[in-house]
Amino acid sequence: MNQDRLRLDLASLADEVAPVDLRDRALRTSRRLGIQRVVATSAAALVLLGAATGTALAIRPNGQGPAPSPATTSSGPPVEVTPTPTPSKSPSKGTTPSKGTTPSKGTTPSNTGRPSGKQTLVLGPDGLGALKLGMSKKEAAATGLISDFQRFDASVWPGCPNRAEMKGGGGAVWLSTRLGVASIEPRAEVRTAEGIRVGSPRADVLRAYPTWRPVDGNGTPGEDGRGLVPVPGNPDAKFRIVIQNGKVSSVGLQFAQQDCYE
Repeated sequence: MNQDRLRLDLASLADEVAPVDLRDRALRTSRRLGIQRVVATSAAALVLLGAATGTALAIRPNGQGPAPSPATTSSGPPVEVTPTPTPSKSPSKGTTPSKGTTPSKGTTPSNTGRPSGKQTLVLGPDGLGALKLGMSKKEAAATGLISDFQRFDASVWPGCPNRAEMKGGGGAVWLSTRLGVASIEPRAEVRTAEGIRVGSPRADVLRAYPTWRPVDGNGTPGEDGRGLVPVPGNPDAKFRIVIQNGKVSSVGLQFAQQDCYE
């Protein structure tokens, strides 16, 4: 009785259960998973696109750049920056020094009056540098411009028995027993204040000293010889200028009333 009923129940249950196609179920499951993947991928893409758009708007809102961040203020002491000096450019090889840098022969001498090399000293109106007309023997020696005085035969040079050589270029200084230093005749490179020096042509001498005449011969300006001319600025002195072959061979300064020679 019970067994029959059990069979009936199982048969009834079997009628109610529809046959299942496993292949169809697998296809439906696969389509469902594919749809889910597409939805998930689309959602992720939308999220990334939204994030990128938001970032772009945050970086450049309304076409403007990001606001500058405030500068960090250091609490330490300020640091002094020393600029590095730029080395000067070396002169090009073609640079030629100015001709004006070479001193001319007419350069004003130093106050010491000591002959030095090719330096041109000015003779007159009262001496040569520190050596002056009228100095005593001791004063002249103290200038350091002359050697020791040597005594000459008084019968030959009665008024000027003492003569000293000039240092640094030669020449002579005559010492009068009455006048002191009476004549200065340097052989070094000297010039008068009017520009006359050894080698000056006769025309320059006559232009500077129109009264120059040789004391010997006929006394005409065209002759060679020695002549005396007044010294501008010193009425008690004269220049003794000797011309040979049309050019000056020596220039001296002496007292107008010297008693050494001539």
